[in-house]
Parts: sequence; C-alpha cells; structure tokens
Amino acid sequence: MRRLLSPFIVRRILRHFSSHSEVVQEIDRLTVKSQDHLTPELSLHLITPQCPLWHSPGDECPFDDPFWAFYWPGGQALTRFLLDNSSVTKGHSVLDVGSGCAASAIAAVKSGAQHVTANDICPVAAVAIDMNAKLNGTKLSISTDNFIGQPCQRWDVILLGDMFYDPKFADIVFEWL
Repeated sequence: MRRLLSPFIVRRILRHFSSHSEVVQEIDRLTVKSQDHLTPELSLHLITPQCPLWHSPGDECPFDDPFWAFYWPGGQALTRFLLDNSSVTKGHSVLDVGSGCAASAIAAVKSGAQHVTANDICPVAAVAIDMNAKLNGTKLSISTDNFIGQPCQRWDVILLGDMFYDPKFADIVFEWL
C-alpha cells in the first residue's frame, strides 16, 4: 500500500500554496489533533471550537471549503460501526468515497482490510488524509479521482459516510451504487 501523494495531487495543491510542506503546516496550524468524538481510539486533525477557524468568517480560511477538517456525524457512525464490526472489512479491498478526514478508511485498515483506498476529489483533503493516516500509524492508498459513476469492481466494500447532503447528488450516488 502506498502512502505518498501522486505528483498530480501535489501539482493541484501547489496552485494555491507554494509547497506541499506549506499545506501540511497550514493544516497543522489550523486544526487540533482530536480524539473527542465517537471513535476516541483515532486521533484526527480537525477544526474544533478550540481552533481560530471555528469562529472566523469563511473568507479568512486559506482552504476552499475545508469539509475534510470536520468529522461529520455520518462518518463518525460509520467509523464506529467498522471498529466494532471488523468482519465487515477484514481481508477485503475497501474504497472510502468522500473520505474527508479518512476516519473510516483508517478504521478499515485497523480492522484488517487487505487494501484501502481513501478517495476524495479535494487535493487538500488528500494531504489531510495522509497526515491522519500517519498520525494513526496506518498505510493506505490515496486517490483524488472521481469514482462516482465509474465501474468499481476492484473493491469488495465501498464506504460512504456523509455523502447524501444534497438530494440530487444522493440520487447520482444511489444510481452509481
């Protein structure tokens, strides 16, 4: 399993930042390492009420829509389920679509999945995924490809946390699945 970000992902990130390490530093500066959620066995870089961005207007955020920095309720419930029911992913190839902070992908690795791909189309989310995987001592693949609507037979299990926030998008996802 690879952990390194592809050159394509790095090029997409560098459109907004001068270096990959600058993105890592900004994520580290603007988030806290939190275990205050439904899966305290995982530590994640998150925006919480202790972070300046929590109270700042959106235009002061250096990232476009940092949804990856929040541990959404559906993602927490899915991750808790995976940690409590390791047989769901153990020995399987897993795709975590809309991975965000990668909690579910990390839980799949910790539950014995054979191969895990954390997938998010946001290149900054890919950096956060990598940081959170390292923080939890796990290795997984990271992809920013848009798999929705594409064949996905190479995975045994597909995880979706909070991907049903918009009815039209939910219809697209349901049709794909």
